[in-house]
Amino acid sequence: MKKVFLFFTFILASLSMQAQGWPAQYNGVMLQAFYWDSYADTKWSKLTDQADQLAYSFNLIWIPQAAKPSNSPSMGYDPVYWISNWNSSFGNETELKNMISTFKGKGTGILADLVINHKGGVTSDCDYPNETVGSYSITWPTPYTKYVVSGDNGVGTGASDTGEDFSGYCDLDHTNTTVQNNCKTYCKFLISQMGFAGYRIDMVKGYSSSYTKMYNQYANPTYSVGEYWDGSYDAVVGWINGTGKTSAAFDYPLYYGAMQRFNDGNFAGDFSNKGMAGDGTNGMQRYAVTFVDNHDTYQKSDHIKNNIEAANAFILTLPGTPCIFLPHWKAYKTNLQKMIAARKAAGVHNQSAYTEGHAGSG
Repeated sequence: MKKVFLFFTFILASLSMQAQGWPAQYNGVMLQAFYWDSYADTKWSKLTDQADQLAYSFNLIWIPQAAKPSNSPSMGYDPVYWISNWNSSFGNETELKNMISTFKGKGTGILADLVINHKGGVTSDCDYPNETVGSYSITWPTPYTKYVVSGDNGVGTGASDTGEDFSGYCDLDHTNTTVQNNCKTYCKFLISQMGFAGYRIDMVKGYSSSYTKMYNQYANPTYSVGEYWDGSYDAVVGWINGTGKTSAAFDYPLYYGAMQRFNDGNFAGDFSNKGMAGDGTNGMQRYAVTFVDNHDTYQKSDHIKNNIEAANAFILTLPGTPCIFLPHWKAYKTNLQKMIAARKAAGVHNQSAYTEGHAGSG
């Protein structure tokens, strides 16, 4: 009997070590704690000062890419360093680690912004820095151009791109084993050495979902959410399945299917696209991270300007994991605190059942 018990204990432990993408029946709420050019507003030290208030409402906080980028100031989407230099427009390594540990002590995890589709060099397009921190090493033996997809930025000599082109910094060739090993090291370092609870993955359309699966299986994040910016339900679900369900994704189908309704105030008829959160038929609600706006959509002319509180109330009553946008939090903090508390008190989680109502035209 003891052997049987130990056998099942081993099996359960093995399963728990596998990358899970996003926890089942998760009842947490996220905050996107930045917006474009939010340098003064979202410094690490300033977020740390708000830890008591933020941790009361939020279980996860997504911050900008935190390592040293190419430019200054920068939001971090022009990454150069991955593990050895944490001086950014938001603070230094000491301030970053203090913020992570302070929130962790209050039960709130910090999500890194993982930018591995593309990368900048120290002085040119792709002279990538070698980095060593303790037992973790990232090395880029020359020539650097072999790590860039074929023809990209006029310098790449690697394989063909496995995803969409990013018209900025050089796209990394994820078929290259050096790129793969460095990405795995980076992902693991963020969790095991920096203390991040997981990460939001930038521009996942830029390379095959199989590589996200590879990196997540190695790093084993509790929370991984991809930015697959597409209104197609099938496309986003296809990406999640391509990762082996080792990652969630932002529910862009719901965003495009519902948010314009709130902006226009026209709720007649059915939503043509309920997104992943609104479709309980295939278990994808668990992997849906819902949102009303983010730093990118907020820059678009059609971003939500009306019924913002109602739109946030909508995602807070749905399955999935709601992600509140910082400008909305600042503008409607009192009511959002109440809504989040009501969601948690009601026990709503990312796989909750729901009843669909139908609005008339009035």
